Amino acid sequence: GRPSGFSTEPSSLSVQIVASGMLTAHFIGKRWQKWFVGLLTCALLVFSSSKGGLISLLLCAIVLGIAKGRSTLLSKVLVGLALPPLVYFGSLFVLSMFGAIVDANESSTIATRLSMAVYALITVAHNPFGVGFTGFLPSIPRYLPQAMSFIQGLFPFPLWFGEVKEYLYPPQAYADCKAFFFDFLVFFGIPFAIVFFRFVGGLLSRLFKCQCYWLFIGVLFSVMAMMTYYATMNAWTLPLLFGISLHEVRRVETSEPVR
Repeated sequence: GRPSGFSTEPSSLSVQIVASGMLTAHFIGKRWQKWFVGLLTCALLVFSSSKGGLISLLLCAIVLGIAKGRSTLLSKVLVGLALPPLVYFGSLFVLSMFGAIVDANESSTIATRLSMAVYALITVAHNPFGVGFTGFLPSIPRYLPQAMSFIQGLFPFPLWFGEVKEYLYPPQAYADCKAFFFDFLVFFGIPFAIVFFRFVGGLLSRLFKCQCYWLFIGVLFSVMAMMTYYATMNAWTLPLLFGISLHEVRRVETSEPVR
């Protein structure tokens, strides 16, 4: 099957690859070596066959290019607003063209991840301060059917909800939102979202101002992964990446000598 390295699954491996690659590129001195590490990171992502990782890294590069461009603020905002619809409808177009060859596993992945994300939003709409750890499983049968119905209406071909339907009944052994952000959004509600986005936005802004562009891509990629497909809590990669990023921006801001 798909390689997973020392991770439990390929999606976790993709986060480890990008985080390790961006940290390496940041600390290597020569420019050509940085780009070589960047290209090697992309090659390893292709090898891991992580679709979410490739899409996230591409979006990170686009965001950095827009941010570094000399265009006006209005044009940057317009491009930023235009990208999500283009990606969404482009994906739907490709999937509709190849709808006949979309097998059960692929449609199950789409159905499960999107349904759980919408379920999290519906849950928080009814419980702004979250449901806590003990309220997570009881809330699934209450709000998930509405989320599944909504998601099916977005696609021109039928999705297979076999996996996500298992979350509706005991023992609900593998029930989660498939993304770190949405899991904790259900647990702690809007206050968690405020703290999360304030911390992430502040760190990304400081990294960009300090011209730590490789770390900027690494952190932005990690945030996208945590909001879409990465839910692992016991991995070393992201704490290391965020900790070093905080240290680097403080070092640059205090005008410490650059290595």
